[in-house]
Parts: sequence; C-alpha cells; structure tokens
Amino acid sequence: MGFNGSVSGCSGKACGRSPSGWPPLSPVSLFGWRCWQSQSWPELSPFSGEPASPQAPATRCEFHRLLDQADAQVARWNLHRSPGETLHQFARRLQTGPDPVRPLADWYRLYATLRYRSQITAQAVTRLKTVHHELTESR
Repeated sequence: MGFNGSVSGCSGKACGRSPSGWPPLSPVSLFGWRCWQSQSWPELSPFSGEPASPQAPATRCEFHRLLDQADAQVARWNLHRSPGETLHQFARRLQTGPDPVRPLADWYRLYATLRYRSQITAQAVTRLKTVHHELTESR
C-alpha cells in the first residue's frame, strides 16, 4: 500500500477511482442520497419556500383528473393537444373550433391560471368542477 492509501500498481480508473482521487458517483448512490435527504428535511413548496401541505399531491392529482376529463370531452370532436402546445394555445384553437367546444376554451384558461399558481388549493379544484359542470349543463 502506498503512502496515499492506494494499492501499489493500482491508480485511477483501474481501482474504481476518478483521476481526482474521489470515488465516482453512481446513480444508485445519488438515488440513495436523494431518498435520505427527502426524509431529513420537509418538502418545500417550489414557489413560496413554505412547507408543502400534505394534501398538495391529492389536489394536484385531482387537477390532472379534471384535465383528463376535459381532454376526453374535446377528443370527441377530434381535437387533441399537441405535445408542445400550451393550455392557452390549445384554448385559442378551441375558440375557433366547433360550437360545442368553444366554451371549454375558457375552462382551459381557468385551469392554466389555477394550476400554475404558487399553491393548488381544494377551493381551486371545486371552482374548476363547478365551471366544468356549468359548461357541460348549458349545452
């Protein structure tokens, strides 16, 4: 063993070390560190820096479910969002589409506004459901 802790005749990549002497980071070690970190510190809201509410994932899932329902509804008229198309761009396209889907353009704009705020609340989910129900009942 050499004075720097290396085995004689073994240096660099042959010993599983980088040229700087530090062991290389594997995806498994990075994953383990991330899991450990997520248990050590509370999850913060990305915009406010405050602890995320425990119901945030549930309301986010509800938002996605509502969007899936609206997407399915406009798909009946063979209208689909392109992978790179924003919700506002799609709403503009709906505005010029068939009469039955035009009111949904406003719903998509409302969805985008509520979804990309700093917090997703249960009240926002309720508001989206109410507006969607009113739009589908008025047809």
